Amino acid sequence: MAGLTKNEFKGRVTMYSVLGCTSCAKVKSIITEMGIPFYDVDLAKYTEERKTMFDLTGSRVVPQLFFNDKHIGGYHELKKLLLSGDFEELLKDILENDPPPNTPTIPEELLEAPGGVEGQDKNGCNCGDEECNIFDDSDSEDDTGASHKKEGAYHIRKRTLTSTMDDEYAGIANEIRFQSGIPKNKLTLSLKKYHNSFHGHELVKYLIQRKAKSQEEAIQIGEQLLRRSFIYHITHERNFEANSNYYAFLDDTNKKALNIKVGEIPLREQKPAIMLAAEIRRVILDIYGEFIVDGGMAVNYAGIAQSPKLQLYIKTAEELQRVVITGLSREQTLSFTINVYNALIIHAFAVHGPPTSLLKRYLFYGSACYMISGYYFTLNDLESGILRANRKAVGSLTLPFRKNDPRAQFALKQIEPRIHFALNCGAQSCPPIKTYSAANIYEELTIATQGFLESESGVIVDMAKREIQPSKIFQWYKADFGGSNRSVAEWILENIAPGEKSQNINMLLSSKKYKLRYQNYNWNVNST
Repeated sequence: MAGLTKNEFKGRVTMYSVLGCTSCAKVKSIITEMGIPFYDVDLAKYTEERKTMFDLTGSRVVPQLFFNDKHIGGYHELKKLLLSGDFEELLKDILENDPPPNTPTIPEELLEAPGGVEGQDKNGCNCGDEECNIFDDSDSEDDTGASHKKEGAYHIRKRTLTSTMDDEYAGIANEIRFQSGIPKNKLTLSLKKYHNSFHGHELVKYLIQRKAKSQEEAIQIGEQLLRRSFIYHITHERNFEANSNYYAFLDDTNKKALNIKVGEIPLREQKPAIMLAAEIRRVILDIYGEFIVDGGMAVNYAGIAQSPKLQLYIKTAEELQRVVITGLSREQTLSFTINVYNALIIHAFAVHGPPTSLLKRYLFYGSACYMISGYYFTLNDLESGILRANRKAVGSLTLPFRKNDPRAQFALKQIEPRIHFALNCGAQSCPPIKTYSAANIYEELTIATQGFLESESGVIVDMAKREIQPSKIFQWYKADFGGSNRSVAEWILENIAPGEKSQNINMLLSSKKYKLRYQNYNWNVNST
């Protein structure tokens, strides 16, 4: 079959998939190795096709494969078909027969693409941005004003990433930080050192001399600098006051947030989290498309570290320092935090390398951090503080956000257990890496959960031993799944896709004669 092209097939092979799905990658590998061209309908990009797939198959699980109008199913069904001897008949059908009327429809841009395979658009871009229109010979602007420059499959959205207007208070902030001569104090508070902190009344005094006509106006400027996250109150008081309270600039700390450069202040206008999240998602998708392989299970960290795409991402991540994250809906909080967590893992691994021991892992998840909206958030803070509704992290004796911690306002009110199958900690036993959108977050979490539970990393059912063998994730976070082994097994049954594995779990639970044994976790790094 090697060497055949799409034009040599009268029929059509259609595959519904999602980037990061292990089973999708396996199916793609099988049919690619056989030399069969196919149309890859990425449901993360063509969201309207999700309903089409469900109407055709009755399933929300990917992948779903069609040979003309004949529904094959997913990876396991394809394997059975290859072993059954019926595959040759299906192959003959797509070689000799045009697609019948009931064949799944294909998005028009895929049909127009040369070769029509692998979900690329007609210019080879895999960015996932439906508005993207890369031209071969020149830069251009679409109707949003977003500029696109073709560099292979890589492009830069100049409007959102390089031409954003500076904040109206940026000049004042820059002057105060580097030219004001305001007395700076060395301060140690709760074991943290601040080398250039200053009193509120010193800032007001300077502003009255240079910028403000009155103390009231100077206090208003100080309040704006605080609200716009140019400065922060060291003990996180909410209002600016002209007294002996200590303030500092975001870059003035010994805590090494990966999105802060000491001596640089992010001057762009503050953005709502949803706007910035969309930009981060686009840049991440571009990195994922080039450096993540095996269906999201392996990452080329060395390649990312050397890539200009990392620098573009870092520039975008710097805007998290002053992003506005108050007032997010539950769906927006879920998608924003999951995407930032997964990006921070990759960023930290690319810059510092992965942790290599149990102690180093424990320290890593409690230290690798971003500054977001003027606050520091470690990986543990993002996962257990926000997404797990402020529950203790694994191995921790205290809550991520203690009493009066202002970051507690961003925590979910109730935990969403499926986040455990969306977060990738950088180990081989972790779920695959994907990106998530607020508009479709629950469906995307369902797909991620069912995909993970379908894999052997998620759960193994050994009928001979009458054992259910869930991932270690279920043991570490047992409280999130009901608190007992029985509740863990029942949760898995409720959330796994229908099929042989779910039937076997149901059979064991109904008999009440089974063992639940958690798998060992493979902490080897998911690097290529």
